[in-house]
Amino acid sequence: MSLRDRLVREEYVGANRCWPCTALNGAIVAVVALALALVWTPLAVVAAGLGGAAIAYRGYVVPGTPRFAPRLAKRLPFSFGHSERSPTRSTTDGANRGPDERGGEAGADPDAAATDSDSTDGDAVFDALRDAGVLVGSDADVALDEAFRTAWRERMRDVRSGDVVAAVGETRPNAVVERQIDESGDEWVVVGAGTPDESWLAPAVAVADVAAVDALAKYGVPRESALPAASALRAFLERCPSCDGELAWETEGCCGGYGPDGPDRLLACQACGAAVFAE
Repeated sequence: MSLRDRLVREEYVGANRCWPCTALNGAIVAVVALALALVWTPLAVVAAGLGGAAIAYRGYVVPGTPRFAPRLAKRLPFSFGHSERSPTRSTTDGANRGPDERGGEAGADPDAAATDSDSTDGDAVFDALRDAGVLVGSDADVALDEAFRTAWRERMRDVRSGDVVAAVGETRPNAVVERQIDESGDEWVVVGAGTPDESWLAPAVAVADVAAVDALAKYGVPRESALPAASALRAFLERCPSCDGELAWETEGCCGGYGPDGPDRLLACQACGAAVFAE
């Protein structure tokens, strides 16, 4: 490892630099340098130079900034201008984190939620997918069956070329499904529109979930497991449901990433920017 590799923290500089944290660390260096200038000017110059170099090459000078900054920033009632993309939105308790943290499926219709809640816990869904051959490998290294991945991707092509709203409605026959545009001009597929439990699905998510339910049916996975499983399976996607572009995980920035209520990571398309999974 070269000296440069030892000194530079690539994950916190360049395109990954967090400018609010850079400004904060810079202000701290300036205050310390001014205080030292009252004692001995050469010492202040050295402190300012070393502090500036640390910020330039490592992204920060205060030890532990990448560890405490996200926790601190998430407690603030505002964000620092980072992306607040989310695969889904809910009127009840926020964005979907993939396998729903409430024990059910974010985005499911209200009528289905009551009947499915007892039979769609995470273990039951996992077991159903494993038994059907959709998931393979050990529990510690679970992966998506490649034949299922191919079938799912082919079905996504069909779904996105048709009426996505109607396709979502077919998977949730007891819910009102509508297409809506939010205040930012973004398009959403709204499930359970007009109810307290309505959920907003990004178009890419809607395409992926419908295609997953259809593909799972051919593997013998029952509907009560297929709906919540579709959310979890998005974590295994490699190509964008909307444009077939490459997907990649995007981690939060050191000052809180996706806003005070946002996720830690997004699986997002590198071509069109669509987010398909959050955790």
